[in-house]
Amino acid sequence: MRARWILYSAAILLGVVAARPAAAITAGDVMDKMDGHERASFLAGAADMASYLYALAGNRTKADCVVDWHFHQEGSLREIHDVFNAHKDLDAVGVLSVLIDRHCGK
Repeated sequence: MRARWILYSAAILLGVVAARPAAAITAGDVMDKMDGHERASFLAGAADMASYLYALAGNRTKADCVVDWHFHQEGSLREIHDVFNAHKDLDAVGVLSVLIDRHCGK
């Protein structure tokens, strides 16, 4: 089930990225131009990718923390939405990275 969700999220994320460069996707784009499903898929894909990259780099503790925080901690999506709405002009992945560092350490 998780593998299917990751593939689905990756497909949506690739569809969004194919439309324009990833660096050009701002927090405002995520909050204002994506519907709820697109936004959820984008954020889930970004969190999964961050977790995967931390695991590849040998930081399993941070990889697990990203998954626990994003997918299991109550209020994490509300926090992400609030921060994205407060910083709409900033890169979405950069904002998410700061939140990950805040919750899981650098």
